[in-house]
Amino acid sequence: MAVDRATAGRQLLTYEITTYSLRHRNTGALGGGIAMQQYRIMDEQAHAFLTACAEQTGTTWTEPIESVARTALALIDGFTLRWLVDRESDSIVGELDDMAGIIAARAVGNP
Repeated sequence: MAVDRATAGRQLLTYEITTYSLRHRNTGALGGGIAMQQYRIMDEQAHAFLTACAEQTGTTWTEPIESVARTALALIDGFTLRWLVDRESDSIVGELDDMAGIIAARAVGNP
């Protein structure tokens, strides 16, 4: 598995929009709230995904699901930004595997 280099421009644009939004969030400028909306949507999607994972596997999260989702999204953000810098597609596969282990360690089987 390798990261699709064709999406690098879109991924970089996402970071640029987020950064712009954060710089202007308190100024009333157009786009100032984009980052907050973007991350709210990602939080909702991650929450739904993790809820479905727990239901389908018969597990329970050992931490609040919001915390698990935030950790997963922060790791993905970091991995993506790092990949945009060095384009080490092979390395990110191992890093994502590590992330899966970190997230899975926050789940326990239901009695």
